[in-house]
Amino acid sequence: MDKFKQLEQWLTNSTEKEIPKAIISSNLKVIDLPQLGRCIVAAKDLNTHESIITIPHTFMLNYITILMHFKKWNPSLPFSESLAHSAIYLPDYSHFKDTFGNFYRSLTEEEILSLNSFQLISMYIILEKRRATDSFWKPFIDVLPVLEELRNIPFTWIINKSQTEDEIFQLLPPDIKTHSIEQLQKFEQDYKGVSNLIDKHSQYNTKDALYISKDEFLWAWLCCNSRCLYMELPKKLKKTVEDNFTLVPFVDFINHISDDSCTTTISHKQGYMVSTGTVKYKENDQIFFTYGSHSDNFLIMEYGFMLPTCSNKSNYLDMTHIINKLLNQQQIEFLKENHYFELHYATKEEISFTTEIALATLQDFKDGNCSRSLRGFIDGTYDGAKYTENNKLLIKKIIAKLSRNTDNQLEKIKQIRLEIPKSEYFKLDVLETIYLNMKEIEKCHL
Repeated sequence: MDKFKQLEQWLTNSTEKEIPKAIISSNLKVIDLPQLGRCIVAAKDLNTHESIITIPHTFMLNYITILMHFKKWNPSLPFSESLAHSAIYLPDYSHFKDTFGNFYRSLTEEEILSLNSFQLISMYIILEKRRATDSFWKPFIDVLPVLEELRNIPFTWIINKSQTEDEIFQLLPPDIKTHSIEQLQKFEQDYKGVSNLIDKHSQYNTKDALYISKDEFLWAWLCCNSRCLYMELPKKLKKTVEDNFTLVPFVDFINHISDDSCTTTISHKQGYMVSTGTVKYKENDQIFFTYGSHSDNFLIMEYGFMLPTCSNKSNYLDMTHIINKLLNQQQIEFLKENHYFELHYATKEEISFTTEIALATLQDFKDGNCSRSLRGFIDGTYDGAKYTENNKLLIKKIIAKLSRNTDNQLEKIKQIRLEIPKSEYFKLDVLETIYLNMKEIEKCHL
């Protein structure tokens, strides 16, 4: 039986009464193709607002379910079942005497709660993978992507070297480089936290059974980051917004689209529910839902994929790094105070209001003084007509400069492709799509 069938059987065919059953429409099928990856397609026509998937909380892997499993290992832990949205099935762990079980039993409440969701879930996935057939989660872990499938995410290109050592990473636009470095720093902090915790319990680490390599942690961490779905944790856990997520087996095969798609809800009683929403699916159509209004740059950094070139309506051209260099320190402080210093960008159709304000500030904020016109423009009591012509000229110059850089980067990509091994081409494919998307927007303003 292939691993996808095993997953579906685990979710839906339990013979134990205590284990709730998932509901997966017989009109769905999972396919795994090189060009598409894992995805779900309609085996038959699907109507609008048709319920197609319900995954009970028992099978959802998140902070709460892991706490409940740890409490089963160690009943003295003070975690209340009221933390869970509904009753969660927990296996009987009393007869297991393995290294991993002993480690789980040794963890204190303080140690567990010191971990964020990325740390706890990543560590747990790795250790449960090692428990193999003894793990309740094996069917789910077996269908998670391998690290090789997540290599498009730019920060992974510099995991084991400095950013300056990777010539291709250096070709990324400034906003992607900055975000990728921040991701790397967060990953490194999370890995250090988990490694330190395991080191504290070295008495259970016989023959390095608990040792987690950086590549292993990267794999699990990326599985969390690229497959997480929003789920709010109880406030009593005192976690951050970043901790509010869950992994949901089978549902994570559904890919993203920016248009109308399936709808999802979390029911306290039933679990994670997916319906077709306002969309009618024909036989063999791929099933989609939307991750939100995200640009391709965001999608590649967080999830490791992009939509077809120039097709994403949420794409934008980031001009922040150029505009900020034009401003003096007083103008920068003024924009920060008024919350207009963040992102300056253009889409195919428009220039962002933050950009208009920044360029108006460049023209009309002198010697620490804000003119009445500029204040009115910011407050919405003046339409900014006096800035329109100069703003247009400035924007055209800025985008022309960006366009020249885009052409240069695309030319560099062509040259590098002749010099590097084919195994590195995937990075250039990512870069090429990024710059072609930028070129499409630049052409609209020149």
